[in-house]
Amino acid sequence: MNSKFNSVLSAKVRNLEKKQQAEMAALTKKIETKRREVTKKRKEDTLRLQQRNRNIVKMLDAKNYFDVYSTLHYLFHSSSTSPCARNWSAQKLPQISNCV
Repeated sequence: MNSKFNSVLSAKVRNLEKKQQAEMAALTKKIETKRREVTKKRKEDTLRLQQRNRNIVKMLDAKNYFDVYSTLHYLFHSSSTSPCARNWSAQKLPQISNCV
């Protein structure tokens, strides 16, 4: 009777171990899938933020250029004593390097 009990018990243990291994494989696969999804999402977010940064830099460069141009335009039109005012033409701003 003892050997029959041991054989039934060992069969149940093997079945339980197989079930646990199957569950472990399923969980491992689920973890890997989620990890790939997170990595993909992070990469997409990084690309989106890099593009946003490039757009902001372009906008700030354009604003800076406009501010410098506006300031120079104001200075050349308002100051008749400026050394560059003598070379001023209404069609074209003088070169900045000539006036520094």
